[in-house]
Amino acid sequence: MGIFSKKSDADVQTKEDVQSPKQSQKVTVLDSASARAYGLIVSPIVTEKSHAGMASGKYTFRVTKQANKKNIARLIAELHEVRVKSVNIVSVPKKRRTVKYDRGYQSAYKKAIVTLHAGERIAELETV
Repeated sequence: MGIFSKKSDADVQTKEDVQSPKQSQKVTVLDSASARAYGLIVSPIVTEKSHAGMASGKYTFRVTKQANKKNIARLIAELHEVRVKSVNIVSVPKKRRTVKYDRGYQSAYKKAIVTLHAGERIAELETV
């Protein structure tokens, strides 16, 4: 086969013949407010103090600086299928750190403490 040879119709595959993995996955369509909210939670905060709070139904998350209480409450309720009682937000300031002779700062961040109604649990976070 040379550089200038022509492909026959049997060699050319159509888009219907080739399925990408994305086509087999279920795609959920969100409104613009929900789509923006899904980027608000960065990660759960896992410390001894946060584990002690889980016993009383308080879960701690690191969130973006644009997050507010209403968006966080709605997002936690949608993602984990729980009823949110209240949300408290704490802005943690940057802290000066020294490693050997190099000085710098630990970044400032925002965290949210989410309180759930009695009897509600987020099982995924309690196993961590």
